[in-house]
Amino acid sequence: MPLISIIVPVYNVERYISPCLDSLRAQTISDIEIICVIDGSLDRSESVVRMHQALDKRIRVVVKENGGLSSARNEGIRAAKGEYLLFVDSDDYLDKTACSVILESFRESGAEVVTFGAKCVPLFDGNDWLFECLSPRDVVYDGFRPALLFEENSHPYVWRTAVKRELLIRESLYFDESVAFGEDQVFHFSLYPVSRKTALVSDCLYYYRVSRSDSLMSTIADDRLLKVKRHLDIASTILADWKHRNLLSICPDQMLDWLIDFIVFDLYWVQNCEKCDDDNMEIESAKASDALVTLILDYAPELAAAGRDMGGIESKIVLSMDESRCKGASWRCSKGFINGFAKKLKGTKRYYGEKISGRIAVFKRALKGLLPLPASSMQVYMMENVERERIERELSDSLQLLQIEYDSKFGLKAAGFEGR
Repeated sequence: MPLISIIVPVYNVERYISPCLDSLRAQTISDIEIICVIDGSLDRSESVVRMHQALDKRIRVVVKENGGLSSARNEGIRAAKGEYLLFVDSDDYLDKTACSVILESFRESGAEVVTFGAKCVPLFDGNDWLFECLSPRDVVYDGFRPALLFEENSHPYVWRTAVKRELLIRESLYFDESVAFGEDQVFHFSLYPVSRKTALVSDCLYYYRVSRSDSLMSTIADDRLLKVKRHLDIASTILADWKHRNLLSICPDQMLDWLIDFIVFDLYWVQNCEKCDDDNMEIESAKASDALVTLILDYAPELAAAGRDMGGIESKIVLSMDESRCKGASWRCSKGFINGFAKKLKGTKRYYGEKISGRIAVFKRALKGLLPLPASSMQVYMMENVERERIERELSDSLQLLQIEYDSKFGLKAAGFEGR
């Protein structure tokens, strides 16, 4: 039985899957299995995977009809034989020491779950939020405490979390296939409360490719209203699971803060954007607002009760929802609510510091059209282009080296790659 099963969903990633598998085959411990789940892929991804499989018997291939990322991961969980499971997205890759460090963390801490750090590729395509959430500190939690979810940099991405297979079997825990976007958030909110011990590790072991314009994450980020709807679906699923597990009474105030942060900022933008003059946009934003109010006041009244008792900005938000309902009107998020909640989240000093920095940035952008670019700006531009070219070159180099390795072993050309 292998020590670690690495589950890799594969769907239309022919440009990216080879470097991913290169990194898995190069792990410093050999006692692993690599489960590639071909999720109805329509391009040549499976051909690339099969070539790697011919060269490395630790690779297992599961072929299924397209069912989405959660479905593919669940198929991988069912096929896995390792003591520990690790999820890797097929356009990303691991540090060669990742499995070794993860295994050591499990054994030293006795944890059932290990969450580790990650780096963005390319680094300059990341942002402050990403850098922060991908940088956990070194700490071990015995049992579940709300701080693990609400204060640590422990989620949302499941590809930087490894889990003991025994835990998933014990709790019958799988990815929710009804959630089309944000399945990682749902999984973590289900996983951490049932883990008997969880270790966070600061080592950056995963490389997250953030520049793919065709990714689902990129598509959602371009549409705020769609993002609000997706986040409402995620929140509803999480609250339903916590309600089923009788967890809502543990930390309703922290869950309410998370929910407001998760949805209300984008909802405010949708309600106040220029497109809201459009009747359809107005109707859709009102529906989203009503769904949020129903979620807090009716489905999870523990959160509403906590908000009324908390005082401060949370009380103002919940009471304004009560008032809107009494009037039979859709709730609208005011600028005061947004600013007040942002101030609470960040602290007064950081809040005003960011506002000043933002205004300075706007001023600088305005000057760009009037003044010539400084030499330092051109240098940054050139460095970014060089880095992007290096990354693109690595993608093609991986395929060429795979072809060479395959030809060397089998003495023939792999179908579909000649002359490419």
